[in-house]
Amino acid sequence: MLLDQVSLGILVLVFAGGVVSAISPCTVPAALFLVGYVGGSTEKGRWHGILLSLYFILGLSFTLGFSGAAAGWFGGLFTESAVLYYITGGILLLLGLHLTQLIRLPSLPSVTPRLTAKGGLGAFIMGVPFAFASSPCTAPVTMAILAWVAMQGEPALGFLLMLAFGLGRSLPILLAGSFAGVLRHWDRLEAWSGVLQRVSGLVLLVLALWIFWIAGGLAGG
Repeated sequence: MLLDQVSLGILVLVFAGGVVSAISPCTVPAALFLVGYVGGSTEKGRWHGILLSLYFILGLSFTLGFSGAAAGWFGGLFTESAVLYYITGGILLLLGLHLTQLIRLPSLPSVTPRLTAKGGLGAFIMGVPFAFASSPCTAPVTMAILAWVAMQGEPALGFLLMLAFGLGRSLPILLAGSFAGVLRHWDRLEAWSGVLQRVSGLVLLVLALWIFWIAGGLAGG
């Protein structure tokens, strides 16, 4: 059973990781875009705007979910391979050092896609590229979860974890898109972003060392 492989605590932790990664300057363009898109439909009422925001985050979250399933499928091809564990540990080590600001990895450019479709379908489609558009701030956590998912080799588990991450990442955007006043308080949230990212980096470093220990056992066996 899928629920036997992942505890509620892990899902909550991954969801919280999504929220933390979203509280950053890179998320502001997505929030502003959603505010503008929803604002163009204000004549239909606030609830219609909230519905459009939900369509947007569903598009974003399901895209991340399917990327998790793909990572799980790929990792399943190398189950019990020490090489996969070493690669995963190396990725987590680099990302942990990056989040703790001990090293600086190159940043990917932030992209703000343009919208052509309208209504709920348009909002859903627009959420798809935004799953990866805010890459400079969200990429480290996203890649860390994908690396861990690949190590598990379970597509369904990967989908569930990345879906939870996507929903967490979408929560601040949903609040900003539905209640424009949230953006005025965004800088207060950003003040905690650095601390939370450093804590996340330490967690990744510990996880990397644990994975290296497992890889050493597989290689020795």
